[in-house]
Amino acid sequence: MATRKDRDARCTGPGNLRGERRELETRPVTEANDLDELLEHSLPSFGGGYLRRLWILLDEAVGKGLPMTMSVAGPVTVSGQHFAWLNPLLDTGWFALI
Repeated sequence: MATRKDRDARCTGPGNLRGERRELETRPVTEANDLDELLEHSLPSFGGGYLRRLWILLDEAVGKGLPMTMSVAGPVTVSGQHFAWLNPLLDTGWFALI
């Protein structure tokens, strides 16, 4: 039977996170002063990790002035959500196609 050391030795190939041992550095959500700090320094796993990656991609695209495409599904205008978030987002001019 393989020991843990043997299993870890097999899992050290490129692209495998188990071979890399490092401490996860995060801050509590209560220490974040704004959304930028929250997404960059807190919520490192699961949905928070996806939000962080999206935040980074959008920040890079907006910073470079790249035109983006947006897809919206569901009854956004019927439910009145467009007043709260869709119209202000479109007014920024970041999106070339919807």
